[in-house]
Amino acid sequence: MMRNIYMFLFIAVSLIACEKEAKKNKKESSFAHEVVAKEIIQVSGYTYVRSEENGKEVWLAAPSFEGKVGQTYYFNEGLEMVQFKSKELNRTFESILFLQKIHKDPNGKDKTVPVVKAKPLPKTDNIKIEKVEGVTTVAELFGNLSKFKGKKIRVKGKVTKFNAMIMNKNWIHLEDGTKYGSDYDLIITSKETFEVGDVVTLEGIVATNIDLGYGYKYKVLIQEAAQLIDL
Repeated sequence: MMRNIYMFLFIAVSLIACEKEAKKNKKESSFAHEVVAKEIIQVSGYTYVRSEENGKEVWLAAPSFEGKVGQTYYFNEGLEMVQFKSKELNRTFESILFLQKIHKDPNGKDKTVPVVKAKPLPKTDNIKIEKVEGVTTVAELFGNLSKFKGKKIRVKGKVTKFNAMIMNKNWIHLEDGTKYGSDYDLIITSKETFEVGDVVTLEGIVATNIDLGYGYKYKVLIQEAAQLIDL
């Protein structure tokens, strides 16, 4: 009888010790997401990672790093891009999450990748938009940001790039052939849809020094823009 009691106590103590050791060795992550890489694709400036989180496939994009299939990665929220087309891969991703940083260490103690910087498009040649009364040119806007900040203005130009439904907004790049210093690419958010090559007149509110996080910073944005048909 006593032998059985001693055996029971030995097993109980062993189980408690094992549980403490397991808790000690368990990796506590300080990040919201933990994924396992299933595929790695390297492109210019970025590493795309097809990963899996809780049985769901998730595509990630981060500034170039040496990714490894089977590696566990950790990250916080990113900037989701829906129906994102990679010209380099000639492939459209239904959804891809752009990250500022991605980590191998669950507490972020490993070397992190640099911040993604929003860059303007290369200037389009031969765009000449006739000046219209009541319409602010790109050069006028960038040259007088303090004057226009918070005000509703009208701009007219050619759509050089269009991204649909990022953060529930459509993003339009507009040029009118004018520039102020190195600034010529005007970025506008709207609920309306346009095609690259469309010449449009839009009215929206000027916002300056916008930081959306994840490295996306803008000197100026025209927000909540609506198209004006009669101009």
